[in-house]
Amino acid sequence: MRRIDDKIYRELKPFVSIVGYKNQEDYYFESHSINKRDEGYVMGVGSPLTVECISEIASSFSVEFSMEPHGCTPSNLLYFDNRVGHQKYIWYNPPRKRMMYFTQSLNIEDGEYCVPGIIYVVNGEKLNVYAFKGKKPKNQLFKAPYFNVTDAAVCIGRAEVTYPSNPSFNDFFKYWEDKFWLTEFSHLGRNPIKGNLVLVTKKSKEKFDEEVLLLSDITLKDLLNEKESDK
Repeated sequence: MRRIDDKIYRELKPFVSIVGYKNQEDYYFESHSINKRDEGYVMGVGSPLTVECISEIASSFSVEFSMEPHGCTPSNLLYFDNRVGHQKYIWYNPPRKRMMYFTQSLNIEDGEYCVPGIIYVVNGEKLNVYAFKGKKPKNQLFKAPYFNVTDAAVCIGRAEVTYPSNPSFNDFFKYWEDKFWLTEFSHLGRNPIKGNLVLVTKKSKEKFDEEVLLLSDITLKDLLNEKESDK
């Protein structure tokens, strides 16, 4: 441990110190330059923390430690904003078969079921889902025909999924999709379809009937214009 400390102090030199202040309502941050003196390093007079200083600190972190997805953008990515405090990602899956799990109380057997096209919206730590008709999303969206969903908002269950280190966009997508699909479907907020969701789900092993979908009051244009970012 001593050798590691020696290496750090030999190769890295202090250049700035950030000091934060707060009261019951506000925060204030100052940056202090670190100056070399004969007796060692001395912290200089503070000044308000600037965007340039924050950017310099942020850029010093290697992508190795990035928590936000990066790299080539997949063809199914519709929108992303990775600014700190504004993170939002929208992507879609075309219709396909999915492995689905259910609690015993629903009396639906676990297995692969056909599902319609789905749009995922990750806003911070929240996940919303919508359905669409056809192979690619158009402006008109529909309510997601699933349990554990109320007004598009997903009730995240207890699926044991680990967030990837240094994630690509596809890694990020898989993480959130697994959190949704690997959780047992257990409860219904509001009926999201025309008909009985249990019966419709049971019948969708070979084909999903898009005619049971109910229109959503949110359109794809709304999502891309961030009109539902606070939901």
